[in-house]
Amino acid sequence: MNTILQIQYPDSIFFIGLNLVVVPFILFDYQVGLALALINGKAKEIGMEKIEGWEAQRLKMLAADGIEAKRYHVLADKQWDYFQELCKYSGEIYSTPEVIKQIYDEVSEGRKTAVTEYKKHSYRIIDSKTFKKFDSLKFDFD
Repeated sequence: MNTILQIQYPDSIFFIGLNLVVVPFILFDYQVGLALALINGKAKEIGMEKIEGWEAQRLKMLAADGIEAKRYHVLADKQWDYFQELCKYSGEIYSTPEVIKQIYDEVSEGRKTAVTEYKKHSYRIIDSKTFKKFDSLKFDFD
């Protein structure tokens, strides 16, 4: 997948964690899952044709969205689809709860609209779809 493997050595040289504007540990987990599947010969529905087409496909998608090629490694809201695609090829089950995406979206919006305030918030996950937002300065740690 774009940026994860070296095209001439797709089962031995990997570049983990190069993408930007992502939830890093989730990114690492899914990228390592694909790397291990490639090393062990267990990667599904993947061949050199597919691998060779990834970069061109990514560049075409960026151009269609009006995004400069220099932002190739930036995923942002596209990271969730990327994680699912990694799982598709590695054979892993996509297991990131929806609540993680919701918190990511909340924090991302805060960075854009309340740059001096968003870091003052803490989040408690209630269940796989629900979180509660707290003011970190007033949060009572029980």
